[in-house]
Amino acid sequence: MGLACVQIDLLDEVADLFEEAKHVLEVEYGPHHPDTLGVYNNLAGTYDAMGRWEDAIEILEYVVGM
Repeated sequence: MGLACVQIDLLDEVADLFEEAKHVLEVEYGPHHPDTLGVYNNLAGTYDAMGRWEDAIEILEYVVGM
């Protein structure tokens, strides 16, 4: 759903969906699970597309530091 919204330029909605998915996956699977890491990547990419570069960098630095 989130990636489909990116295609039609609904970036605020996309960010909300990926943030929700991030929280759910962190609780259910933990931060190191491949699905959780994928959502981190998608959220960082969405933030980048929104011009929220500091937020995108923060997420990517968190992942690299794992």
